[in-house]
Amino acid sequence: MDSSRVRVIVKSDVFGEAEIYPAKPPKWASQFRHIVELFGKRFGDIIAAKITIESSLPVGAGLGSSAASAVAFTAAYGLAYGIQLPASEVSQLAFEAEKLVHGKPSGIDNTVSCYGGTILYARNEGFKPLNVNLPPSVKLVIADSGIQRSTAQAVSLVLARKQKLGKLGNMIYSVARELVLTAVDALKKADIELLGELMDVNHGLLNAMGVSLPELETLVHRARKAGAYGAKITGAGLGGTIIALVDADKIDRVVKSLNEVAARVYTTSINSPGLKYD
Repeated sequence: MDSSRVRVIVKSDVFGEAEIYPAKPPKWASQFRHIVELFGKRFGDIIAAKITIESSLPVGAGLGSSAASAVAFTAAYGLAYGIQLPASEVSQLAFEAEKLVHGKPSGIDNTVSCYGGTILYARNEGFKPLNVNLPPSVKLVIADSGIQRSTAQAVSLVLARKQKLGKLGNMIYSVARELVLTAVDALKKADIELLGELMDVNHGLLNAMGVSLPELETLVHRARKAGAYGAKITGAGLGGTIIALVDADKIDRVVKSLNEVAARVYTTSINSPGLKYD
């Protein structure tokens, strides 16, 4: 079907509407075109479709908006073929699309977008769902610096600094891995205070690797001063957002403080669902 047209509509003040096949898509829609081509290779044909993606996530802010969009598009486009792809296949296709956007993505964003909840992820080991029973009063506060950044740029910067630091760079990576395992144990034990401290340590490591900015440091400092258990950069850094672990009785104070300097502030829970077919 050479005359097929696959169109994606992103209801966004930033992107608007774009045709992605057979016309060459704009850069922001290139990952959707790649997904369409992967479907074509698998099924031997390109199916015409018009897909609308709605999202309240800021773009380029370290919240995985590109992965979430890729997951949603992949699942929706599968329906055009009359199939509900399992989460494992959706995640893999979205991961392939993420490579176009980020160069060398970790695979975390597409995995969490598909499966939801809390996971332990390692590039060479896959993911493992974690049974986490944190008090319902514990929330995540997300503050957007308003600075868009490139994940690929941040990843390249970190890799270059790691190489430049030599053994010290390897040590920082080792500490980061150990920190993750300690955080998993804290999550399982619902040790919120330790988890917050580990977030602070992780932020320090990210700062040491060069991906923090004065604006991010201000947000992290304000969250901690207002009563958060801990706060850190989320995503690749060089802009984007920070997350803070906050108890219900301090939510208002933390949000108020962050709102004074952040572009946007959100509050969410930790165990949110992933991909769902309605």
